[in-house]
Amino acid sequence: MVTAAHGYSQPQNKISDGEWGLMEKERGNEGGSWLPEFSLLTGCNATAEVPTSLLYSVPTTSVPGDYKLRVEGLYLDDPFGGKAFVNETQLTFSRRFMTIFIQMDKPVYMQGQTVRFRAIPINTELTAFGRAIDVYILDPNRRIMKRWLSRQSNFGTVSLQYQLSDQPVFGEWYVRVEALGQVEETQFLVEEYYQTRFEVNVTMPAFFFNSEAYIHGKIMANYTSGAPVHGNLTLKATIRPIPQYRPQYYRQGQFNNRGEYGVSYGYENSQYTRVRPNYNPYLYNETGYQSPDQFNSGQVQRDEFGRVIQTDTRYIPGQPNQIDQPDWWYDRSKVFTRVFNFDEKFPFWMTKPDFHTNEYHDPNYNTYNPAGASSYNYYNNPYYDKLPYLRFFNGTYDFRYPMAELAQLVPVLDGVEVIITASVGDPFLDEIIEGYSIARIVNSSLAVTFLGGSPQIFKPAMPFDVYMAVSYHDGSPLPLWLARGVQLVVNGQIEGRGGTLDQMLPTLVPGHEAVWHLKLDLYKQLHLENQGNYKEVLAGITGIRLSAQLLDAVGGHANAEMRFVAHYSPRNHHIRISTSTTDARVGEYIIFHVQSNFYMKLFNYLVMSKGIILTAGQEIVKEGVRTFAVTLSAEMAPVATVVVWCAGRHGHILADSLTFPVNGISRNNFTVYINNRKHRTGERVEVAIFGEPGAYVGLSAIDNAFYTMQAGNELTYAKVYPIT
Repeated sequence: MVTAAHGYSQPQNKISDGEWGLMEKERGNEGGSWLPEFSLLTGCNATAEVPTSLLYSVPTTSVPGDYKLRVEGLYLDDPFGGKAFVNETQLTFSRRFMTIFIQMDKPVYMQGQTVRFRAIPINTELTAFGRAIDVYILDPNRRIMKRWLSRQSNFGTVSLQYQLSDQPVFGEWYVRVEALGQVEETQFLVEEYYQTRFEVNVTMPAFFFNSEAYIHGKIMANYTSGAPVHGNLTLKATIRPIPQYRPQYYRQGQFNNRGEYGVSYGYENSQYTRVRPNYNPYLYNETGYQSPDQFNSGQVQRDEFGRVIQTDTRYIPGQPNQIDQPDWWYDRSKVFTRVFNFDEKFPFWMTKPDFHTNEYHDPNYNTYNPAGASSYNYYNNPYYDKLPYLRFFNGTYDFRYPMAELAQLVPVLDGVEVIITASVGDPFLDEIIEGYSIARIVNSSLAVTFLGGSPQIFKPAMPFDVYMAVSYHDGSPLPLWLARGVQLVVNGQIEGRGGTLDQMLPTLVPGHEAVWHLKLDLYKQLHLENQGNYKEVLAGITGIRLSAQLLDAVGGHANAEMRFVAHYSPRNHHIRISTSTTDARVGEYIIFHVQSNFYMKLFNYLVMSKGIILTAGQEIVKEGVRTFAVTLSAEMAPVATVVVWCAGRHGHILADSLTFPVNGISRNNFTVYINNRKHRTGERVEVAIFGEPGAYVGLSAIDNAFYTMQAGNELTYAKVYPIT
């Protein structure tokens, strides 16, 4: 839809536009000239100062590229004729007319498993795409392994499955969905995996604050039957910097195995130059290093059966390493490992082992103070030592490692990763299996941030809104008890005429525990109610600097600053649009308020979303502030923009815009109940869904271990909101 407004005044005070909407796509030929590929011509009659909306139907045979929209206004009622105006603008055509979600049941598969997935195509109105789609399964070499042609999506989804063979091609596989020329792909991992006798799982939070006393978690070791493993346990903590991303553009000399060793030509001053051999910077538990000369010498070791013994420690299957992640790097010299000490109680009839009698020379072990005789137990010696292993492990163990021990290894704990590796040995099976978990240590201090870019634009003659967010240092939200104890104070300094503003106390936004709102009105802040030259005073303001000070209940504090630049207008005329609706939902109304600091007879507005003009109109101003409502449609979700403009007496165009979110999710509420007691054997679970008749509800049941991975295979709010 094209919206046009024109304000040319003639003696007839009416303009009849004969031809509107000449759209061309330009292409270059060999001679360098430009020729139109096709054109669409239409016409309508229009009245001066009245917006006219035109709807164009885009041909289905259109190809992506740059198009041109040309608008010509002609005097048809005038005997002399002629053009009133000519205007052109550039348009960009894209085949993307809907969003296709691809949901996998798991992020990683092994040979022989069944890949179950679901394709959900929706259009701009957040409704189901009712035409056929094509689905393909591609292997890592992008060969088509299976295809489903012309699958109908009348219910809104297409659910399919694919059976992997016993020896598939391992790597990243693809699910590709095509619909009317639009193509969407998602990836899933297929790895070679064989079930071990038992598994070791390390569970702990993904993040710890540097102010916490301990790093804590739980170790679980179970056989494939579910029975706990009885054996011994060794725990170690590895602390390292968070890996940094090195882009693939730096092919030569970067910190990975693809670049040549040394300083390459043209990269002398590059921070990515590899100035030393770096064999495997991403693998955390690498135990050795084989030099490139030794690796390329051709010396191969074989076992008694003639099989090649893999001595290259640069790659260990199933572990994160640089070969799998070639663009991630961290400094190996800043990696430290420490072994846990267990305070284990032995039976009275068993002598506790003496750690100092063993031949341990590993520098990663903590130092111990001798406690007298080599044979003692905790019953007769209160000063017994702790051992670096747990001899009697019964399937589970809750560990706690002091944060102070890790603080002695690095200058600051903020911005490091801690890898907890558990090694469980079964003496009966004579097998040792490891499991690990990675957590990051973040700063626990608070931070206050002004929402929006910097600097921001404001209009001195009108009130404007300022929003601030309080969070942790890494941007994570505050808990409710801490957010309620936050106190925020804002001070301001005026640029141009000088002076300071009174201290201001922002208020919490309803429904948000960490977002603060401040409405700033310079007319009242500067006490200009009784001054006749208030317009000149406001016009002399060129900017404002706001400073926010935060103080929490436990004594923490933070500061933030923001600079606001005054909007420039030749005649100091301004127009502003705002809304009083805090929670915009599809099917409801949103209330807009338009005001100006000059006489304005009428103004025009339009609402856009996803690059499409959805509605337009004109409002007549009868009072100082004009209020009007717009119905929110599904096409406006998740975000829309309203633009208002008016034409001044001397041809000046004044405009303002407002971008607002629209909640278009969960319009059809339903409830899911799970009854795991109906089947007494526990083999089946009953799922009951209550909702509107005829609604389609998709379920996805996966193992808790896969869900906690948050690998991106599930359908979440974050995926649905950025719909284009």
